[in-house]
Amino acid sequence: MVVVALILVPTASLMSQALKGEAVRTKRAELLHLAQGKQAEFCHLARVSFHSRSEQGDFASRGHANIRYSISGSDSSTQAGIPGRLQAIQILAWYDADGNRTLNDAEPRVNLWTSVARA
Repeated sequence: MVVVALILVPTASLMSQALKGEAVRTKRAELLHLAQGKQAEFCHLARVSFHSRSEQGDFASRGHANIRYSISGSDSSTQAGIPGRLQAIQILAWYDADGNRTLNDAEPRVNLWTSVARA
């Protein structure tokens, strides 16, 4: 009986850690998928109207009210753009685990960058 306990307790701990790791990977995959979609939408708007802008929100309309984002686009050289020619677009999406609408160190996140040239 003691031998079984010595084997099962560490095994259960490893399984618990593996499941937590899988949950984080799943959340990051959701974040990436949603962030890429919002980034593509924002890039389209940047091509149509080449103005600096920013936006914050969540993905409640897609069933993910606990996933928030902040996205901005600018042609400023301080933001890696080229005035009048190239707009840098950055999105930060995170899983707002505590619901405070603020990114905390422990919350999973993705940060994507891209550029859109003026047509």
